[in-house]
Amino acid sequence: MTGDFLPRRQKASVLSQALTVVILLAVGAVALWLYL
Repeated sequence: MTGDFLPRRQKASVLSQALTVVILLAVGAVALWLYL
């Protein structure tokens, strides 16, 4: 039961991390565009 739960939680964590990276890249792109 625990072994089935852990991978799902890890997957959500990876998804959250990927979303954070995408947001940071978007913010960086907008900041660069405004700077240029």
